[in-house]
Amino acid sequence: MVLLAFHVFGNILKTVVPREVTDGVLSEVILDMTQETLQQSKEQEDGLVICIDAGHGGKDNGSDYGGRYEKDDNLALAKEVADYLKQKNVNVVMTREDDVFLSLEERCQFANEKQADYFISIHRNDGDGNGVETWVYSGASDETVLLADKIMDKLDTAGIQRNRGVKKGTQKSESGNYYVNIYSDMPSCIVEMGFICDAKDNQLFDANIKSYAAAIGDAILETYEIYGENANLSQTGTGALTNGSAESEGVWE
Repeated sequence: MVLLAFHVFGNILKTVVPREVTDGVLSEVILDMTQETLQQSKEQEDGLVICIDAGHGGKDNGSDYGGRYEKDDNLALAKEVADYLKQKNVNVVMTREDDVFLSLEERCQFANEKQADYFISIHRNDGDGNGVETWVYSGASDETVLLADKIMDKLDTAGIQRNRGVKKGTQKSESGNYYVNIYSDMPSCIVEMGFICDAKDNQLFDANIKSYAAAIGDAILETYEIYGENANLSQTGTGALTNGSAESEGVWE
């Protein structure tokens, strides 16, 4: 189909290019374009697919502080992560690219349908405290834990107020789990990018957003280099269906 399209395209070009352009030169141009298209098609088919989830959105502001909404910060960083990975020739899909509301079910369904290799959900924290933390499934696989550890290590290097570490389960229970960590069919984690009510965390978030995006992106790439394309087939962090979680409904996040 691709070759047929370029054959037709070549005939069209012959009707519009100057006579000085010989058939040989034109054939070389078409061949180069065909090879490039086939290569891009192969990369898209075989390459790493990352789903970036900007938490909250639309009618759901998430946390807020002084007119600052979590949903906006989440989306800003999610876009930066996506842009960074795209520059590395990674296939990136985003659950949302603007200020719209999506249910947790829709987010997981989207990632699963896209057959993403990793699911990264971006959030901000709330309450008393400061610093960054990452949440994974209570029975997370080694690959998931490594992904989360690398994210935290690289964010620490990029410059965060406090490294709160990788945590399993939820804030209320280590045996409970956040919805997206249950129902995503791939290694997943929720990255809480500082406390929205803490002035220093906000200042660092604004100043270092591109560095944070690169840190998350590099952590993803390094983890995938170790585990490769087939490693996540045995992922145990996919939730209720594979682990019989008693809290199958999950916790909102």
